[in-house]
Amino acid sequence: MVLELIAFASLCAHKDTYAAVHANFAKHWKASLLLKELASMHPDFYPKPVRFDHIKEGGVRHFARVDGFLTQEEFVRLYDVCSQVIHTANPFGELKPIDFGLSVAAWVERIQALLDTHFIRLYGNPQLWVVQMGAGTGGSVHVAVAEPKPAV
Repeated sequence: MVLELIAFASLCAHKDTYAAVHANFAKHWKASLLLKELASMHPDFYPKPVRFDHIKEGGVRHFARVDGFLTQEEFVRLYDVCSQVIHTANPFGELKPIDFGLSVAAWVERIQALLDTHFIRLYGNPQLWVVQMGAGTGGSVHVAVAEPKPAV
């Protein structure tokens, strides 16, 4: 469910676009097809993880890139493995152990690294949103909106 929320979050403010992609979701039981369709409609849909680094002169905040986050390729792998877990196996087929590749805790850490602080662009919107999960009192989410500079 978390992976689906990550995939669809940047479209949620655009009901018609979201509905079009989500209607096809039933056909996309493979994550690679789902991400391909999302990228064709909104190439910047996937969160860009960052960490706050420092404040430059004039109050400009600088963010650094983060390593060890859930990449799109890993998203596909994890989604496909989770699909094996939640769907009933054919009792007459060959039953094999499911290989998660990483521990569940390691996958959770990668998802947290992706989402802890990240940039996102909503579909059809030039603004860059800086999202910080669990930053406020009671674990509330903080969002700061950055406007692109006009071309000179």
